Amino acid sequence: MVDDLEVFEQNYPELVAIDTCGRTREQKIEFLLQEREEMRNLTTATKIAHNVYLGNSADVYNSVAEYVDVNGRPATKGFDVVIECKDVVEIASRATLKDIESFLDGTAVDVPASKLGAWYQKSLTRPMALEFPANTSLPNSKFDPEAVVSFCAWVHHIAHTQVVRHTGADAMTEILSDNPATHRHVLIHCQDGYTESTFLALAYLIYAEGISAHEAWVKLHTELNRSFFAFDSDLKSLTFLQSYLLAQSPADQSAGRLKTPSPAPLWFTSSQFDGSFPSRILPHMYLGNLQHANNPEMLRTLGITRVLSIGEAVVWDTEKEQLDGMHLMYLDNVQDNGIDPLLDSIDPCLDFLGIPPLLNRF
Repeated sequence: MVDDLEVFEQNYPELVAIDTCGRTREQKIEFLLQEREEMRNLTTATKIAHNVYLGNSADVYNSVAEYVDVNGRPATKGFDVVIECKDVVEIASRATLKDIESFLDGTAVDVPASKLGAWYQKSLTRPMALEFPANTSLPNSKFDPEAVVSFCAWVHHIAHTQVVRHTGADAMTEILSDNPATHRHVLIHCQDGYTESTFLALAYLIYAEGISAHEAWVKLHTELNRSFFAFDSDLKSLTFLQSYLLAQSPADQSAGRLKTPSPAPLWFTSSQFDGSFPSRILPHMYLGNLQHANNPEMLRTLGITRVLSIGEAVVWDTEKEQLDGMHLMYLDNVQDNGIDPLLDSIDPCLDFLGIPPLLNRF
């Protein structure tokens, strides 16, 4: 900002939290609250597979389906199962998952309530609540790969099973009519909807869709339009796990993937790829680090063809990448240190990005 604060305050009063006299104004900006709200909006629940959603913990009680009830009135339905991904928790055993499904069906569970685990008490007043580890750090962890596969298989079964109604002592059951109210909906979530839930979301996509790990990464980000952060441990674990997930996947193409597996692309196996994508801050603009910039094949996979590097030299085969449609602008006279002035560089950068210079927009 080059104008005096008085000028800015006069022209843009809605952006001023403390005026020139030191007084707090009504439009005080609570940055922590605003950041939390923007993150919640960014990661609000969206569908990633049949009746399976990925979101943040604020979505647990949200409605997921609209329908017309038997009286012809509009109604809404929430999630049936919510799975919170967090550190230092165990994967539910097959026996526990069987008890939970019985509970969902409304049938008797042959275990004393005191021994049913935390999920039982939580689910008496809210959707069926489960936990799943944020990362299993395979192949060197204590977790059995089959436990991850079994959990994904259970989620898939629940998401593809309609609600049943028990008709009485004769133990007969009836599948209710095919409308949104009878479908079971599952939410995978974590507090920020961005980090801890990534491992399970990617594992489930590999299992449910019968696709390889690198395809799951790209599908979740591009086709399903989800922003997420995967750690290097997620990358190693899911690369190890994908053969187990594909071996038992219900998808038609999974068997073919196992018989004739396609090699992972170079961007996925490159030392420059640590599991994370650059952050999408606008539909057409990403913010990343030097590692991201040095992986041009990954950038092209995400639809990124222009790279603006501030103070960090990008190591490319420039001629090859230009032939592949990549464009690079490197500012070597400016450092991203909060001190070097950027004003003289803004218009050339906007021109490189195809955005009209600032002076032409007023």
